[in-house]
Amino acid sequence: MDMVFGRAWVISTHQTNNLIAVGYDDGAVLFQFGKEEPVFSVDSNMKIYMVNKNTVQCFNPKKISDPCWHDSERLSIPFKDVGTFDFIPSDILHSPNGRFVTIINEDSFVVYSSVGFRSKCFGKGMMGGQFAWSADSTMFGIAKSSVTIVLYRNFEKQPEIMKPRFGVDAIFGGPLLGVKSTNGLAFYDWQTRALIRLIDISIKSV
Repeated sequence: MDMVFGRAWVISTHQTNNLIAVGYDDGAVLFQFGKEEPVFSVDSNMKIYMVNKNTVQCFNPKKISDPCWHDSERLSIPFKDVGTFDFIPSDILHSPNGRFVTIINEDSFVVYSSVGFRSKCFGKGMMGGQFAWSADSTMFGIAKSSVTIVLYRNFEKQPEIMKPRFGVDAIFGGPLLGVKSTNGLAFYDWQTRALIRLIDISIKSV
């Protein structure tokens, strides 16, 4: 990191969060790494998947024998390690039918089966962790760049690259593929890739 405050002399980390302070000749800079909120996903059977550093852990609340908890009580939850990665996942996303779980990084993804946590598909070169499932869980898409989307059907990469006419800032899953751009929010058919409707609106999420 090339800062404009001269030479760096000291660095310090916070004990309870992800802040790092760096002291320079002419000032100080406070950096924040990662997310403050935990990265997790819950499937239709209430099974919880959570990221702990570069490890994904799983926990089933239904297996707790004595769920008599009190307000503000600190819980000791028996999470089970299900996978370790050479990167720190930035998001976890279950498919709508709950049968698959996607581990997402800023530029890559891996799809696993929920039962047994077996690898089904992986890919690289993704833009900003943009991943979306279709409503029936047979297709998903990734934003490859600010102008292209790559679709997968039954975990097979489709040869034809999708190029939305208004560009790509973010994508959203569901019955239709939602694509956010500077022109608004566009909805496309997953199968035909035809534009269904463009809404002139500024959004953060769908």
